[in-house]
Amino acid sequence: MTLQQHDRLTALPNRWRLEDDIGRQADPNAGGGVLTLLDVRRFRSLSHAFGAGEGDRTLVEIAARIQNNLRLPQQAYRYGDDRFAIWAPDGQESLRASLACVRNALAAPFVLDGVPVHIQFCIGRAHHAPASTVQNTIIQAECALAAAKTGPQHDVEFHPGLAGPGPDPVLTTHLRAAIDDDRLDVHFQPIVDALDGRTVYAEALVRWNHPQHGLLLPGAFLPLAEDAGWMMAIDRFVLDRAVTFAAQAAREGNPFGVAVNLSADSVDDPGTVDAVHVVLRTHGLPPSRLLLEITESSLIRQPERSRDVVAALRGLGVSTAIDDFGSGQAGFTYV
Repeated sequence: MTLQQHDRLTALPNRWRLEDDIGRQADPNAGGGVLTLLDVRRFRSLSHAFGAGEGDRTLVEIAARIQNNLRLPQQAYRYGDDRFAIWAPDGQESLRASLACVRNALAAPFVLDGVPVHIQFCIGRAHHAPASTVQNTIIQAECALAAAKTGPQHDVEFHPGLAGPGPDPVLTTHLRAAIDDDRLDVHFQPIVDALDGRTVYAEALVRWNHPQHGLLLPGAFLPLAEDAGWMMAIDRFVLDRAVTFAAQAAREGNPFGVAVNLSADSVDDPGTVDAVHVVLRTHGLPPSRLLLEITESSLIRQPERSRDVVAALRGLGVSTAIDDFGSGQAGFTYV
């Protein structure tokens, strides 16, 4: 196995090796193989709460629990930041018993910094027919996983109805790859002082330069990310890029603030406070130069938790503002 097909942290083969294996190993005598994707629910919240080191150690343990409960020729893979895959070239019947063992192993608590924590997983599965393409099977598994993350069932097998009206599964698959590989772009729009023309803030705006569709604005892909539960990953990426940009400008003698939008998922997540603190400290940007813009609808989804998160952010010295104020139900109650 080459280094390019190997995940350094978990020692598992990676997504690129998975694609090769699906193309080479499917057993037509077994009716084709089965691809299973596992998503660690709210992993970033755990990582921010307990620290990146504990998060990495947990990923290593998850990888071991999965792989140790498979039988040859089944194989586990590190599919993304907080996602794993199982490829079973020998078909559904062989996988069923192994997957039951994997579920039992993952149901046992993980110990993070001495604290037993039960971690939940979402599972999406797709059958790889002998005549199917690798990409089509991956898209179907992604589609099943998205249904598992947003629906009442957390273990979903692909069926044609999942690909009906709703998010474009191909675009959704491409978006997840762009998030995992840091291939989104952040553009900056200056906010200037009307009196002297001085740049007061630079507003961070996320864009996606899609290889086929060109430059996509947020409205074309953020709804997909919201449906799939990926907004916190995008928020963290934009925050890091924005703070890096502002800190570099300050070092070059051009200090100004930077404004970043926070999604409802981030506003609801107490781990956001630690994430903001860490990125400011890492890049050396004073908290007073960061403005976090929060939509009114975000505040009313989990009002008490959102209020606590916003108060903690202000306690760091970060400024907050309500974006789209007056468009929802919050009104002046939340000001």
